[in-house]
Amino acid sequence: MTGREKALGDTETITLTGEANPENIDLGLTKLDLKALHKADTIAFNFWEGNHHITAIKENKKDPYEPYIRYKISVKGRFATRGEGVKSCHTSSHHYFSERGSYIQTIISLIKVGDKIELEWYPDGNTNGYLEKNNLHGDLLHLHVLRGKKHLVFDISHAACENNTARMVRYSDSW
Repeated sequence: MTGREKALGDTETITLTGEANPENIDLGLTKLDLKALHKADTIAFNFWEGNHHITAIKENKKDPYEPYIRYKISVKGRFATRGEGVKSCHTSSHHYFSERGSYIQTIISLIKVGDKIELEWYPDGNTNGYLEKNNLHGDLLHLHVLRGKKHLVFDISHAACENNTARMVRYSDSW
């Protein structure tokens, strides 16, 4: 069974097996994809080994040996600037539901079944003179939602840090 055949929170299912399926990228999001995104405690945005994906992560209090349930969704992605040589990218949004909500909840509430998602990474997209002077990099991530002729763009994450393992956009596997 693949990740698209199971949803977070199913009573019969504790672990999601299978990886994101890059062949489904052009099909748009399914009901199951949206269910996983809505139920997630954390959403991770990644580029790894040439593939872009979004992972919905839900805390699993029922099984101490598998504390998290993960659901991966393959999406298209690109680098707006300085993408050559990028090895990996990662950022996540912890959006535990609260009375007031979070920006990621708002974004997810606007996404519909069939929408196509694209991640756009900006290595050093926010780097300015101050950051350069202090050996810091300002990376950012935008999420594009394509729905027919509509094109929505959301600002997902900004990060400023040294060129190390904490950096959103990484050019090396080792430090």
